[in-house]
Amino acid sequence: MTRKEMKIALTNLLEELEFELTQELLERIAENRRLIQKAWDFQPVEKTPVTCFAEGPKDEDFKKVRFNLVENLRPQLLGIKSSLENGFNILPGVVRDFNTTLLASAFGCPIRIMPNGQDWAEPIIKTNKDLENLKPSKVLKSGLVPEYLEDMDLMREVLPREITIGNRILLGPTDHLFWVRGANAVLLDFYMDPEFITRLYDLVTESHILLLKESHKVASWNFSHEDVHFDTLFHAECKGLITFSDDASVNVSPKIYHKFIAPFNRRLLEEFRGGLIHTCGACEHLLEEYAMLPATGIELNLNLVNYQKARRILKDKVIVSYFGLIPSSSYEESLRLTIEEARKGGLIVIGSLQILKDLRSMEKICD
Repeated sequence: MTRKEMKIALTNLLEELEFELTQELLERIAENRRLIQKAWDFQPVEKTPVTCFAEGPKDEDFKKVRFNLVENLRPQLLGIKSSLENGFNILPGVVRDFNTTLLASAFGCPIRIMPNGQDWAEPIIKTNKDLENLKPSKVLKSGLVPEYLEDMDLMREVLPREITIGNRILLGPTDHLFWVRGANAVLLDFYMDPEFITRLYDLVTESHILLLKESHKVASWNFSHEDVHFDTLFHAECKGLITFSDDASVNVSPKIYHKFIAPFNRRLLEEFRGGLIHTCGACEHLLEEYAMLPATGIELNLNLVNYQKARRILKDKVIVSYFGLIPSSSYEESLRLTIEEARKGGLIVIGSLQILKDLRSMEKICD
């Protein structure tokens, strides 16, 4: 399909979905921005900021959805309307969703789509010689990246300006390495070949920076690192110009993290003047390390990480609760505790529609 034909197809999709940001919805977005900005600035808020998972492609024919931009965007646009109408505090945005192996594809990793729709990248880096082919300068012209950037440019041309074109370069350096090198190999390299793994981290991080800068350019980002904004699918609106996952790091000790991983996470965060680090695992042993990074926020699974401990250690960082409420002795107490903490600023909840309704009902009682 030519660019002109794809532009017509996207325009037709907007008409088919009757997708329009009415004045009422625009006012709601402005109010959401005000609330979330205050929370990220650690200012007291009058209600708990509750956002939700953005809608991703849902179709049994995963390959069709993955490589068809129209079908890729359909559920995301429907999700924006639904989320705004239901009262979630979202800032509207969409991504070109090639899942988590986008950068791995640029490195030359063969990509397989599994029966459940998830991607799998076959590791290709085995020796030092393989690193010679892993050049950051090649990233923008390799794998799925050219199509990714072209589609972002097209989306920016067609979609309303109020819709942010976000990123799908979700992984951080360690998660990228688990794809291109393989998890077991990376963990062994920390002990057996530290020079090799450090060089690989450097190459991957520089490639990530180049791709993200180009993404921001193509998507016409015009907000500053101080402004809250939609960044990437499945995660809360953030402050700072990057969001990335650090899931794989739960497998290492604080000592290994400090020596090998923290320097490259720091490089990303400093390059983009802060941002949100996502980690959905049992990362309590790494909280002190996260506290030392220039991240503006940390996204945590509070079923696996104690909130009070995290709040004490991550003093100046927003906590995004990846699985809803702060756990407590009862559901009602979880609602009360979450509201109490959120009112101080510095806490964002990613929740379901039921959690949103329950929080708003409890807030009325508390008020």
